[in-house]
Amino acid sequence: EFLTEPRDLSQAASLARIMMTCRLYSDEERIRQIVVCHDQMAREEIYPITKGVCYPRIYTPDAVILFQDEKKRRYEATIDYNLVKLMDSPVLVEKVLQAGCEEAGLLLNYVENHKVTRENLFIYEAASRSEGLSESYRRKVKQEILKYFADQVQGKDLDGFLERIDYSDYVYVDKERLLDALIDSGLYEKAMDIIEEYGSEGLGKIRRFTLASAMIRETHFAQNEELLSMAEECFHEGKWDEPILEYMAKWRNGPIDEIIHLRRVMISEGMDTRDTEEKILCLLMLASDYRKEGEEVLFDYMRHGGNETVVNAYLSLISYGCFVKENPMSPYILKVLLEARENERQMDRICSLALFKELSRGKSGQPNAQEIENEILEQCMRDGLQFAFFRRLTAQQLAPWQLDDKVFVEIHEDPGARVLLSYRMDTGLGELTPYRTEPLHNIYEGIFNRCFTLFYGESIHYYFQVEKDGKVNRTSERTLCMSRVEGASPSRYQRINQMLSARRQGKREELRDKIRQYQLQETYVKEIFRIR
Repeated sequence: EFLTEPRDLSQAASLARIMMTCRLYSDEERIRQIVVCHDQMAREEIYPITKGVCYPRIYTPDAVILFQDEKKRRYEATIDYNLVKLMDSPVLVEKVLQAGCEEAGLLLNYVENHKVTRENLFIYEAASRSEGLSESYRRKVKQEILKYFADQVQGKDLDGFLERIDYSDYVYVDKERLLDALIDSGLYEKAMDIIEEYGSEGLGKIRRFTLASAMIRETHFAQNEELLSMAEECFHEGKWDEPILEYMAKWRNGPIDEIIHLRRVMISEGMDTRDTEEKILCLLMLASDYRKEGEEVLFDYMRHGGNETVVNAYLSLISYGCFVKENPMSPYILKVLLEARENERQMDRICSLALFKELSRGKSGQPNAQEIENEILEQCMRDGLQFAFFRRLTAQQLAPWQLDDKVFVEIHEDPGARVLLSYRMDTGLGELTPYRTEPLHNIYEGIFNRCFTLFYGESIHYYFQVEKDGKVNRTSERTLCMSRVEGASPSRYQRINQMLSARRQGKREELRDKIRQYQLQETYVKEIFRIR
């Protein structure tokens, strides 16, 4: 009647002890106690009944009233009783709670009858930590709090609530809404702490993008695996801005397809891609990847003033692919190798070999191609390197090295493989020699070959046996023959080939002429070039 405005916590606590009290009457003499059960409370409350009257506290309409006799037996529907509220003042409940009282029953009554607002948030917060309420109900209260923040609160309307709560209590209640509230409120570092400990499952695309972009800027692009993972997810979801792209370019190291796509996006955004191009080239080299996109990257990297060491290393990779793996060489790579040689840039041997092999095809259109070929051929001969593609050179180029009478059988295999060559000769006179087998040496990076001297009309039948990883593979039989009889060098070998060709074609006069030329040359050699 009179105490309607508690002035301090002491008065509020005194009021709390008697508020929500009801008068219960029952004429059952066997009943000794009244048990009140609230599903939301941690424990049931037991009240004595004297002369049929009891004064229990009931906070919600769904409370269950049980009757207990002296033998602890309980009854519910079989007992008649009368219940009257003695105090029912919702306004007073709120005033008591505002005074700082945290009595569990009053908190329950208030939460059940009011939706969470900015003004009563502190009451919900008190209910969320009240040990008098059940764990499941406290979880429900926390869900309501998070729902309120996620749905209605923006930025500064939090009164510091999110800064002071125990995240470990809320993260198991509704991690998604907790993260949403933190991110919407600009508490990015706290949201990141939760993600690093509990993961980012359930985080929406927009908020993930907002958090990733903000944290990248706040941490000044410092490396963080969880942040990098979030940036990658944003990128795959099509949500990015310049900080996210820059962060991925700085710290992401694969897969190669992703970094190539990242570079293209950066180009579309007008960003500097030089470092990304260098990373792609290094990844391609690390994986021995010869994909065509690498040439596009190389072109831009060189245009952006890329590191010459990286450029040379990548050219070595591509040259290896062309020379050893027998990949086709693009006109652009040929152009770069020619420019490098013209500018006397330091290049690995493999680059010179790949350039030599490509020029030998005679399709480069390079005016000084033969001059370059002769220079590299000389280096090869000095190093004892001979390859099958030498046969594409002219007799004039081969004669100084006594290669115009040679043919090669060649196979490209794993450098650690054991290669055996089996062959037999066909002289063209209807006779075949027996098969001979001999091991081949690794001439250069898995290239195994052997040279033979064949005259016109002769051929060699051969096949390879390759032993690798405990398995033996045999190639199909191939045939190699000598059909070239014309050349710039009038050597004895060429004279004999010309005679054999004329004889096979039935050109008797030409055959006599070739024999006279051969005899004349033999005479000159004996008479003029004498050994002293």
